[in-house]
Amino acid sequence: MHKDIAKFFDEFSDYEYRAFQLSEGVAFLGRFEEEFIREHVRGKICLDVGIGTGRLSSVVRGAGVKVVGMDISEKMAKQASEKGFDVVLGSADMLPFKENVFDMIVCVRVLKYVPDWKKAIHDAGKVLKRHGYYVVEVANSLSIAYFGKRNYKLFRIGEVERIIEENKMRVIEKRCGARLPFILYIHVPLWLLKPIEKFLGYLLPRCWLSRSVLLLAEKYED
Repeated sequence: MHKDIAKFFDEFSDYEYRAFQLSEGVAFLGRFEEEFIREHVRGKICLDVGIGTGRLSSVVRGAGVKVVGMDISEKMAKQASEKGFDVVLGSADMLPFKENVFDMIVCVRVLKYVPDWKKAIHDAGKVLKRHGYYVVEVANSLSIAYFGKRNYKLFRIGEVERIIEENKMRVIEKRCGARLPFILYIHVPLWLLKPIEKFLGYLLPRCWLSRSVLLLAEKYED
C-alpha cells in the first residue's frame, strides 16, 4: 500500500497548482492551513510529515524555525529539496527519527492517506519534545466528502482526538475548514465564497460539514 501511495503522489506532479493555485477560491483553502500554522509556530526545529512541495514548510521557515521534511514521494521530496529543505524519504507510520527531537510537527493533508494512521500519531508523539506542538489535519466523516468519490480515509474527529490523548498529547485547539464542494472553490468568486463560509461557520459551530479539521495538540510528557 505504501508503494501505491508513493506512485500516486509521484504522478501528481502539478500538485501545488491544482491543490492551491488553480483559482482564488482554491488558494483560499490553502491559506486556511497556512494561517493556522503561522499562528502556532514554535521552537527551533520542526518536522513536516508529508512535506510535499514545501508549501507549509515555507511558512514555518519564514518564522525562523529549521524544518526537516519527510515524504513518501521521491519526486515531491526532490521538489522540496530544490527549495532548500532537508528531506528524507519515509512514511508517517514509520518515522525514522529518535525520540524527543522536534519542537513542532506538521502533518497536513497526510493522515487520510496513511495505512496505519494510529501508528502515525503514536510515532509523532514519540519524536515530539515535551510541550511540543503537533498540528494535524483530519478529513472529517461528517462532511460532504462522505458522499463523493475519493481515494482517502475519512475520520470521526472524536476518535482522532482520543488517539492523540492516548499518546501523551492534549488537544488544545480545533479549527474547522471548508464546508462546500471543492468544485465551488474553483468556479465561485472569492467575494461570494467568503460570506457563505462565514455564515456556515455561525450556523454550524461544531465543525459539521467541514471537510477538513485542524487540530493543535501539545505533548505533556516525555
